[in-house]
Amino acid sequence: MISVWFYSIYDIIILIVCFFRKKTAFKFYDNILKNNKIIDSKAKVAVMYYVCDDFLINAFLTTQKLTYKNYKVFVCDDSRKQNNIDLINNLQKRYKFEIVRRNGVGPKNKSGNVNYFLSQYKEQFDYYLPMDSDTYLTKDCIQKFLAYFNQFKNTGVIQGSFVNVNIDNMFRANLNSCTSLSRKYWSTMKIMNNEYGYCSMYGHGCLISKEAYGANGWRISEINCEDMSFTIDTSYNGYRVILAPNIILGEEIPPNYFAFKSRQMRWLKSTEELYLKFTPKLLKSKMLWFEKIHFLSPSQVFIMPIYSFISFVIFYIAVSFLPTDYDYHLFPWELYILSIIFFIFSLVSQSIYCAISNQSFLKGLSSSLISMFIYGSFFVPSFIAAIKTLFNRKHKYNVSIKNNQKITFWEVIRNEKLNLLATGILLAGAIGIIVWKHTWFLILNPFLIILFISFICIPIVATISNKKCKVINDYKKLK
Repeated sequence: MISVWFYSIYDIIILIVCFFRKKTAFKFYDNILKNNKIIDSKAKVAVMYYVCDDFLINAFLTTQKLTYKNYKVFVCDDSRKQNNIDLINNLQKRYKFEIVRRNGVGPKNKSGNVNYFLSQYKEQFDYYLPMDSDTYLTKDCIQKFLAYFNQFKNTGVIQGSFVNVNIDNMFRANLNSCTSLSRKYWSTMKIMNNEYGYCSMYGHGCLISKEAYGANGWRISEINCEDMSFTIDTSYNGYRVILAPNIILGEEIPPNYFAFKSRQMRWLKSTEELYLKFTPKLLKSKMLWFEKIHFLSPSQVFIMPIYSFISFVIFYIAVSFLPTDYDYHLFPWELYILSIIFFIFSLVSQSIYCAISNQSFLKGLSSSLISMFIYGSFFVPSFIAAIKTLFNRKHKYNVSIKNNQKITFWEVIRNEKLNLLATGILLAGAIGIIVWKHTWFLILNPFLIILFISFICIPIVATISNKKCKVINDYKKLK
């Protein structure tokens, strides 16, 4: 429960600060764009659209509609499939962009693609705007990024914020209900981090100065978590990363449960790889001590599955050894109840934020529950992925799945059999011990409840992507 307490206390502090500072903080960032209007500039900007057999024409076309004059588009193509290569070659006849292909040079991941581009075009531009294949730009985003660079001196990266694009099935719609609220929540938290913590770049939808790249030798670390590693490098070299809450771009949500799970497992393994390799450099960086503590806290992402799994098993094993005549008045009820309160608060903090922000508390609560059960179904896979990465630090880079396919009930059972079997054994063991020892109060353990509901909901959550919904596209409101 230590990790839960940490995040709960952090959320409480942020909620209090946001309550008193929210209006003045957002006003400050709105004034940046009002007071630093960039109509035209001599600054040369490179827009890099990174793809690897996942080219999305609608995302690419946003690069052709930018109103800033002095920019050039590059499609950094790592595709292996000939039909994708041909598609990009044919598009070059109709649109203005340059193709950059490295033909197997460097590691087969995004960082290798980035480094090859930088080796070919270093010092040729003042700023660099990297995109993922599903990044959607807005027409005036470059001017807004440059306005931020005018405001914040000694800054290496200005990171934009995102809304969701093309919500076309019920799985995406449910995730959108979570992320659309959580982005408002996280944006408020992140602007506090600009002042009182750290902000990490996301690897796309940001503007990077040539000074930041140059100070790092015109290359980024060739690991799968290249965005956070470059954040550490940027800080180590004396530059800041600033999140811009009012530079809003678009991105796509994974189309189904398997795509979302694949992305989350990749993030977990990449984050673990990052912290195993970069913690010494982080501690030597020019970050303040509380910024370093804040930056290290996301390491809980991979520690938590291991810690939670082991704690869960040890707790119920310990209960099984209690004598039949155990006096439950001796049970540490205060600690147990306090743990439950903190655990519940960490789950509903977003709902509380919605309430104090004059948004729907019930909508915030429902989105928190949806998110909780989806992530709860990753409990065992997260533990397995964390252990594998701990003993084998190199792992294969997987490109995110962009296209949805119909998923059958039996396909879910087949693909999730290990997850379902392991989770079922854990639940059966825990419930069996509760019945055996007559410790019925442990049924109210919220972690056990979440794990149980997530377990029975896996087939439902995994197959709702088959059901279409009315298309939601928050990005269209930005154009």
